[in-house]
Amino acid sequence: MKVALFEPNLFWDAKARAILTGAGWECVAATEERLRDAGALVVGLYAAEEDLRRVVAEAKLRGVPVIGHAGHKEKPLLNLGHELGCDRVLTNGELAHRLKAHLEALFSASTRDPGQTDG
Repeated sequence: MKVALFEPNLFWDAKARAILTGAGWECVAATEERLRDAGALVVGLYAAEEDLRRVVAEAKLRGVPVIGHAGHKEKPLLNLGHELGCDRVLTNGELAHRLKAHLEALFSASTRDPGQTDG
């Protein structure tokens, strides 16, 4: 599985890349071309809002699920992730410890029968 990454923070970029490659997924930069065949997009909500809006909109247009993340005290950024339409908005701690689980849940949800529900 290929996961696109749009991360302006070098620490979180390295952390996310290590998690993704450790899980056996290919990690690529989130360019328009690479979003075409990505299974998911992970975005750092620290990026410039205009850039975030563009990359998340492109992913959503292509049906690519999006995970956004920011610090647990950065409520405006976490709210922005919801506003932009991220499928999941995580705190940095959640990203560091459970990114793989969140991606696996999104991957399994996207391969379900469209008529199937969670509950």
